[in-house]
Amino acid sequence: MSDSNTPRLGLPYLAAGQAQKHVTLNGALATLDGLVQTAVESRTLLTPPTSPMDGQIWLVPPSPTSADWMGLTDKLARYEGGNWSTLPVVEGHLIYVKDEKALLVLGAGGWYNMFPQERSGARNRLINGRFEIWQRGTTILCPTDQTSFAADRWQVWSAGAPSTASMITSGLPKGVISAMCLTAGGAVTSAAVSQTLEQFVVADLAGERVTLSGWVKASRSFGLGVNLYAYAVADQSSSRTNVGWMSLGTVGPGWTWVQQSFVLPMGFAFGGQVEFSLGALAPGDIVGLAAFQLEAGGQATPRQVRLPGAELELCRRYYQLTPALYGLAGTWSSSTTAVLSAQLQPPMRATPNCQPVTPGSVSVDCGDVGVSSTASFAILASPTNLVMHANSLSPARTAGGAAGCNTQMACNAEL
Repeated sequence: MSDSNTPRLGLPYLAAGQAQKHVTLNGALATLDGLVQTAVESRTLLTPPTSPMDGQIWLVPPSPTSADWMGLTDKLARYEGGNWSTLPVVEGHLIYVKDEKALLVLGAGGWYNMFPQERSGARNRLINGRFEIWQRGTTILCPTDQTSFAADRWQVWSAGAPSTASMITSGLPKGVISAMCLTAGGAVTSAAVSQTLEQFVVADLAGERVTLSGWVKASRSFGLGVNLYAYAVADQSSSRTNVGWMSLGTVGPGWTWVQQSFVLPMGFAFGGQVEFSLGALAPGDIVGLAAFQLEAGGQATPRQVRLPGAELELCRRYYQLTPALYGLAGTWSSSTTAVLSAQLQPPMRATPNCQPVTPGSVSVDCGDVGVSSTASFAILASPTNLVMHANSLSPARTAGGAAGCNTQMACNAEL
């Protein structure tokens, strides 16, 4: 038995006849103040806070960036009286993480979440975060000074000059199957890639700690930032306000893994946008995004892979294409008029705007007898179906015959 310290936690014993016993006793009490019912503020802060309060504790994450916390990874740093101290812990110690509402236990391999919070719905709140679905085509020209959709659910902003968004499937980080690359077509003064998150997708995370992570490719090194926009009215982009900005650090050249934990602003209870701010791009500059995930909690977890077809179903809630052949079917109501309809699967989030993929005319088949076309047509749509009235079809066909549309229709219900 040690005569000077307790065997498990190393707390100091008082020695017989010891001078200034209060110093030793107060030091032990301060340590116990942190060890009994330990509650830490966070486990994601890389730099000590600028104005900590006496008694506050942090669980230091990997690779802290301050000399005060250097070498303290996975240890408890306690502040009091202008100084930082490390609390002694042993296997089995329990701590409560305030900003995650999580209870952790120290095991042989580190800290473990005892009761991971199970949430309904998808773990990854980003749709098509793997950039594998491109219903609009795998090469998209993004005109100057306007928002363009590229990979499903992802929007591109290119100010000052156009850019091209394209799908790539080679030269990727291990385990990544596809990515979106943005190539500047001129001197782009400001570029951004964003995704809008509907209220039902993200409302339960408002005010909670979340983690954003993924891969970023750059042809040269630059600083990457993320803007957070929250809505004041549910799913109304016109009501958005900027509620935060954060740095994801320096990326490039080549692929760089980025990860940032933060508290999602309360405004996201009504939905919002996550926007990657790419800044100015020189002609030919390339920036790529891959395997992005936004999830609850303070740590990034393995990429979620949804069941086959599930990701596409989520994308088609916002944008979907009818089949190119007989996507709409009906009858010839007269020799020059046809009425055709189609069910939308899955139902879309709102009444879509429906137009031919190639604007202009539509073609209608008459029971394999022949094809007629017209530029005079009207489309009536709902979230579950669409009906097209094609008028002035030429050449004329037999009234009452079967009709099938040979023109692919794009149904758009994007936010």
